[in-house]
Parts: sequence; C-alpha cells; structure tokens
Amino acid sequence: MIAGSKPLHAALLLILLSGCGYEGPELAGIPGLQTKVRAYYRDHATEKNGSCRAPEMRGITQVDILEDNDDEMSIRVRYYFRDDEFGDIDDRPWRLFDRCTGFASREFTVEKRDENTIVTGMTGEFRKTRDWSR
Repeated sequence: MIAGSKPLHAALLLILLSGCGYEGPELAGIPGLQTKVRAYYRDHATEKNGSCRAPEMRGITQVDILEDNDDEMSIRVRYYFRDDEFGDIDDRPWRLFDRCTGFASREFTVEKRDENTIVTGMTGEFRKTRDWSR
C-alpha cells in the first residue's frame, strides 16, 4: 500500500458520501426536478407526428412557471431534443440528414407530495409505453 493513501481514501469516501443527498439539477426552484422532467419526457414523449419515438431532452433552454400552489405546479419547458434510435435517415457517421432533432416546448404538471415531487403529466405527443420496434 502506498504511504499516505489512507487519508486519500478517507477524503474520497467523504466526498462520495456527501453527494448521496444530491437529487439532481433544480428546475423552477425545486432540486432534482430537471432529472424527473427529463425522465418523464424520455419515457412518454414522441416528436414529429410519432416518427421520433424515443426522443431525449438534451438541453433545457427556458422554464416558465404557469401555476404554483401547495399541491401542484404547472411549468412550460422549452428544450432541444434528439432521437438517436429512430432519427437518422442515413447511416453515415456524421448523420447529415438527422430528422429527429429540434427545439420544442411542453407543459408539465408536477404534483407536490410532502418533501417529494412527481411529474404526473405533460402536453404534446406521447405514448403510454416505450416502443422500440421500428
């Protein structure tokens, strides 16, 4: 064992344990909500009239709080999406004609339960389950 590695291991362990309470990036002032909105979108959304069946939110460009009360919050999210599963028209590495990318916006409904928030709905095109068949 390398001399002096015990303090290094202890410091690394302390850093790892201190991150355990991290819920992810905040959205509309709620810690972890960005991760939950992106996951809900990933699991339910389609884009471009259903031709993009597995889009992922790659970046959020704007968030507006439409309604906020004790039990529920409604937000409008503007985002950039990309579908790597169904989006490419050609198989070239540089993906010259990728049809499933773009900017869009949706409204999300967030339910507040004690210390937890749950995304319960969104506007726009969506599917009930993830469909991986072409």
